[in-house]
Parts: sequence; C-alpha cells; structure tokens
Amino acid sequence: GLLEMSRQRLRSSISESNYRVCQLCDGTGQIRHVTSSALSFLRILEEEALKENTEAVFAELPVDIATFLLNEKRHEVNQIEARLGT
Repeated sequence: GLLEMSRQRLRSSISESNYRVCQLCDGTGQIRHVTSSALSFLRILEEEALKENTEAVFAELPVDIATFLLNEKRHEVNQIEARLGT
C-alpha cells in the first residue's frame, strides 16, 4: 500500500521570529524585533572590535535596543570592551 505523511511545523519561521508587523503601514512592512536588532548590532560591534587598528567603537542606537544590550547582554558587551582595552 501507499502511505502518505505530512510534516507539521513546530516552530515559527525565521521571519516570524525575527520581525514584527509594522503598525504604521498595517502589515505591508516588517520591523526587526528588539532582540534581533540588538544581536545583529552585537555581531557588528564584535567584528569592528576585532579589526587590527580599532581603538574605539561609537554607535547611536534606539533606546530600546541599547537598554536590551545593557540589561540582557551586558556580559558580552563587557567582554568586547575588555578585548579593546577600554
């Protein structure tokens, strides 16, 4: 006989977990979640800190992303600062 199987998705898609619906355009656009934006910035910060001639890294961030980094990812930020020697 023939056995037919279907696969049920248990987790949300990457876009669903990394983006939220834009309230201004009623969902035609997407905005990154604070967590996703903060982690993306953290990766960029680490890349810049690893460059040979980097003495300091300056960034302007939205308040919610900066707050997330300082409250939830302070240890990682401190490690990057320690590598830079600041």
